[in-house]
Amino acid sequence: MASSEFEDLLIRRDERARRRHRREVFWQISVPLTLGGLAVIAAGILAGWSTARGSDLSAWSGRSLVFLICPVLIVGLIPLALLGGAVVGVARLTAGLPFFFYKIQNAFDSIRRRSLQLGRGLAAPIIRLRSVPAGWKAVRTSLRQDRKP
Repeated sequence: MASSEFEDLLIRRDERARRRHRREVFWQISVPLTLGGLAVIAAGILAGWSTARGSDLSAWSGRSLVFLICPVLIVGLIPLALLGGAVVGVARLTAGLPFFFYKIQNAFDSIRRRSLQLGRGLAAPIIRLRSVPAGWKAVRTSLRQDRKP
């Protein structure tokens, strides 16, 4: 493939991506924003029109209160869901911990036994080396004490 063919392919692909992006922006941003704005304007016009006709404001206050509470309720559900997830996670972690602690305890016990074995192995020649003179010294001391009246 020649360099110019490759560049043409990139330009065509880039143009398709731009068209797709524009279409997605229109349907995912512009349309919902426009419809939401029209809904707010329609609710304002409807509220003004019904109050001008002398309708009861308590019904409108109740509806407005529902619309004010819903976003707060949705935002409040997020920490509740996070808390529930944390509780479930801690419960599963707590259920699995004894097995892992048992494994860790066995590993440390094995390390302890090996270090004691190594320490005894290193100390045994030194103890043997020093025990012979200490034994002779104890024998001499006991012989001296037996001689004294």
